[in-house]
Amino acid sequence: MVKVNSISLNQDASCLSVSLDNGYKIFQLNPLKLRAQRKFKNEGFSIVQMLYKSNILLLVGGGNNPKYPPNKLIVWDDVKEKPVRELELHFEIKGLSFNGEHLVIATTSKLFLYHFTHAMKLVRTIDTQNPKGLCAMVTTKEKTAVVFPSKKIGQFQILFLLKDLINTSIISAHDSEISCLGISQSGSKIASSSSSGTLIRVWNAETGEKVSEFRRGYQYASINQLSFSPDELLLACASTKETLHVFSLHGSPNTKRSIKPPNPDPQDVHELLSPRNESRRQTHWKRKMLKLIDSGKRAHWRIPLYQSSPVLLHWLDEMTLIICYSDAAYQRLRLTIHEITQPDEQIMSHANYCYDYVLEADGSL
Repeated sequence: MVKVNSISLNQDASCLSVSLDNGYKIFQLNPLKLRAQRKFKNEGFSIVQMLYKSNILLLVGGGNNPKYPPNKLIVWDDVKEKPVRELELHFEIKGLSFNGEHLVIATTSKLFLYHFTHAMKLVRTIDTQNPKGLCAMVTTKEKTAVVFPSKKIGQFQILFLLKDLINTSIISAHDSEISCLGISQSGSKIASSSSSGTLIRVWNAETGEKVSEFRRGYQYASINQLSFSPDELLLACASTKETLHVFSLHGSPNTKRSIKPPNPDPQDVHELLSPRNESRRQTHWKRKMLKLIDSGKRAHWRIPLYQSSPVLLHWLDEMTLIICYSDAAYQRLRLTIHEITQPDEQIMSHANYCYDYVLEADGSL
């Protein structure tokens, strides 16, 4: 069995790049379909990242027998089947974030920001304390935001890359080491967890204000995936506990909302209940549920996973996730919300709603 070392998304989240001990694979994401693969004789990679849907890949050697030294970044042309550029550092490369214009390289002690030009122009070097090589980037029309652990334990730093300016801020998030970071698609929210793995905090990226706090559990766990839904109403979390936790981000923590909805139009109800509107119906229940539940402290979905510590957790739409594992297995899950008249102790329920899921697909990459 070939081990999956990492999985990365391209800039528009349309493709997956899978790093293996003997090469790499490129998949179209939705629907999942193999687009390309390259095998090397027992030579592997720790990171493979694709530039949009082009033939250009960023490679970092890794695995049991690295194809390239782990301190060297290779710009690879998959059509020419050879490197077209190289960048060598004095440190092992632990993480990458890349939007086509800006390139961020994370090592255990430093973060390097480059303009991705022919000359690979170094823009800034920042001291960090980052043994996992955590870094996340999101680009909008207004700016690019980069988040990564700061030099001081428990803090993370945000870079806002504007047209001719770089702004930076530091947020003191936890008392112990940052274990995982996630950033929303708009760049407005950042999720963080610490090495204890019990609490997850959500921050306003612009102001540094804590906007939510959730409890994954009371026992130690290593959280390794935090992912916001596209509409930024839900936050998914995966850890060593082999359980997927999904939290509501609606409203303030510990605040119960009890809003009686107006009487619906019968024609609207009939249209909503039509089989062809299943996706719309689930979105309707989701928004209705978010007005009623207590959004603080606990997960509303707790779903058993195939394994602990998945290598990818990504939202395909507002209610559907894909989870990928280090043995190349994957699950595609769709969250569901149903109104119930008699609560069942065997399913998660609150305020006469139950939160379940459907396994839409599973298999191997």
